[in-house]
Amino acid sequence: MMPQTAQQQAEARRVALSAAWDAAHRAWRVLRIQWPLALIVAVALAARLLGSSANLPHLYSPGESIVVRQALAYGGTRSLRPYTYIYPPLYSYVLFVLYGLYYVLGRITGAFATVSDFAISYFMDPTPFYLIGRIVTGVIGSVTVLLVYLIAARTERRATGLVAAALLAVSHLHIVHSHNVLTDVPMTCLVMLATWLILRAREIDTRHAWVWAGLGVGAAVGMKYNAALMLIPLVLGILWPANARTAPITPRMTWRQRLAPLVVGLGSVAAGFVITCPFALLDWRALWTDLMGAQLGLNTGIAKSFGETMAFYWQTLLRSGLGYLLGIWALPGLAYAVWRHRAYDILLLSFPLSYLLFLGFQGRYQANWLLPALPFLCIFAAALAVDLVARLRLTRHIKSLALVLLTIILAAYPAWFSFFYLKSLAAPDTRSVAKAWIEAHIPAGSRILLDSSSTGPPLQPTLESWQRYFDQAATDKEMASRPPAAQIAFDSYRHYQLEAAKGLQSRVITYDLEYMQFAWWRASEEEADLEDFPVFGAYRERIFSLAQLQQAGIEYVVVSSFKYRQYLTPEGQARWPSYYEFYDALDRQATLVQAFYADPIHQPGPDIKIYALRQVP
Repeated sequence: MMPQTAQQQAEARRVALSAAWDAAHRAWRVLRIQWPLALIVAVALAARLLGSSANLPHLYSPGESIVVRQALAYGGTRSLRPYTYIYPPLYSYVLFVLYGLYYVLGRITGAFATVSDFAISYFMDPTPFYLIGRIVTGVIGSVTVLLVYLIAARTERRATGLVAAALLAVSHLHIVHSHNVLTDVPMTCLVMLATWLILRAREIDTRHAWVWAGLGVGAAVGMKYNAALMLIPLVLGILWPANARTAPITPRMTWRQRLAPLVVGLGSVAAGFVITCPFALLDWRALWTDLMGAQLGLNTGIAKSFGETMAFYWQTLLRSGLGYLLGIWALPGLAYAVWRHRAYDILLLSFPLSYLLFLGFQGRYQANWLLPALPFLCIFAAALAVDLVARLRLTRHIKSLALVLLTIILAAYPAWFSFFYLKSLAAPDTRSVAKAWIEAHIPAGSRILLDSSSTGPPLQPTLESWQRYFDQAATDKEMASRPPAAQIAFDSYRHYQLEAAKGLQSRVITYDLEYMQFAWWRASEEEADLEDFPVFGAYRERIFSLAQLQQAGIEYVVVSSFKYRQYLTPEGQARWPSYYEFYDALDRQATLVQAFYADPIHQPGPDIKIYALRQVP
């Protein structure tokens, strides 16, 4: 190859500079047009990443450990076979890959000499593992905001997409759960991705497009089983394809002509689920047992009526989901979509309506279960706002200002609520404050009974406490009869936790801990006995009074309002007389040595009370 002349080199540099300038110019033009969307997504990302390290290394959202420990268990068992199917494994697979990269980085920098060092580091200080997961969840939550824009802009107009994205960006409920390593926010993101793929496939109506739409639905189910209801919009989209945005619900093809894409779409859903949950076929019995056993068992115990369940979600929507004004505005938005009854409207309505009905008949409720419905409600609320403003007899400029003002009004309360939530993340939690007080005033090694292992101060157990806990857990969970994957995971967990406990003995203050075991999965006590208090651990049998707890060596009892609040009520006394009597006896017979009361902003968390049993009669 002949060397370039000076003239040729100069020409090459000129061409390269010209190409770079053109690329920068195009990027600037896109940014100039899309700056509102970029600003909205940036705000959403900041709101979901700020405070990601709050309270670490302590965990005040106990559900996070389920996904994180499952991801770590793959390394311990050297297999991608989950030890439980209560949650699908997709998110734990994602974290497993990221933890693998973190391990490689640690090996390169000398932080970890062996895999055992890596595993033990989690039990010594889990901060990096949960921080990685929280950052991923926060980014996924922000991507959901972008997908809401894409869906609304595709079905309505660009202004609708911007308003809908802005409303979800400041949703308090979505921001809160974007700070946790749980599957709800990722599942919501995949639901919106599947929705966009369905809308795209419906417009171009090719086999390739329906394959991607089906895979998107299957992946959403692989993140959380509730996403299976996305089959409804998928089937509707296949049966009513249309190229026009305002196409009526009229089949353009015969049922036989729609059979091929229907088979392709449903087959792709199954393939997407198997790809993201590969052991579903090999372990289908375990999956069915975990999924249906837990579901039926809980519904039998604590199922509520349809009306009570829906009332809870309505209150959640108004308080933290969208806020009072926006939540109420979303209802006529839903009605407006039904009134228009366009094919797009029916597709977008089909999932949230069926999902909310499913939640109602579920008989149990948690605020985070409402998350997948929020993006759709934001789209309907935005569509109503944009169409109302468009009908005003005003100039285009004034209409734009009116729409911005209306969006600010609708988003003001959830944005304000979210701001104070983010502010509260910087404040010390009552459980952390109580932990510091206990370590300063109660001698190490004291025997302490906590009414929960997750809602009270995160005290460090002694090595003996850990050993006693694992011995009892092996019996309670019947580990000898569990599948090999579960046994290996349990043994690895016990080994690394005990190794970490040995290393922490001389570095932190430890206590001889016991925990109350509450039958939260039951609606009430089966056989009330005002003298029996079930306690988990070495005293799992029957403890008949506070005096007997004292005789067993318990010196202090630490309780949390996240537990006792539900029992110290007339209804709690009727349904759980033993628990009511236990907490009431603490106030009457034990000595309250310290209490920490929560403030939603300046000191979040539960109320914590610390009792001494030394003066129990």
